[in-house]
Amino acid sequence: MFKKSVLLLMLLFVPFMVFAGGSGLYLGAGMGPSYVNTELSDIEGNTLKLNDSDFGYKFFGGFRGDGFLGIEGGYRDFGNVKNNVNDIALSSKTTGWDVYVLGRFEIAIVDIFAKAGAIFWNTDKQITGTELDNKNGTAFAWGIG
Repeated sequence: MFKKSVLLLMLLFVPFMVFAGGSGLYLGAGMGPSYVNTELSDIEGNTLKLNDSDFGYKFFGGFRGDGFLGIEGGYRDFGNVKNNVNDIALSSKTTGWDVYVLGRFEIAIVDIFAKAGAIFWNTDKQITGTELDNKNGTAFAWGIG
C-alpha cells in the first residue's frame, strides 16, 4: 500500500518536473531499488552479514537562477532491508536529508548539471527486533546528469 501511495504521489510531481526548465523553483521525486551491504554484530560478538535490496524513494526541490548556479535539497528513504541469517532476523533502515550547490549548462531544451553537497543520514539496525547502535553522520554527496 505504501509503495503504491508513493508512486501515485510521484506521478503528481511529473508536470512540475517536465515544465521545470529555465529558472525558478522546482520540485521532483524519484524511486528505485536501494542496495545495502553491511555487517551486524549480535550480543555474543558474532558478525552477521546483511546484503539485500529494497524500494527507495526521494523528494527534492530547489531554485535555479538565471545564471549558472542553483541550490537543491531533499529527503531520501533508502528502504528497510530485511533478511534472516541462521534464524536471526536482521534489518537496516537508512534515511537522510541532503543539500547541494548545483551548476548547470543549457543546450537547447536539455540541462546538463553537476551538483555537490552533503547528506545528513541516519541508520537504524535491528537484530530480532532489538535495536542496535543507531548511527548518524554527514557524508559528501554529488551527482551529474
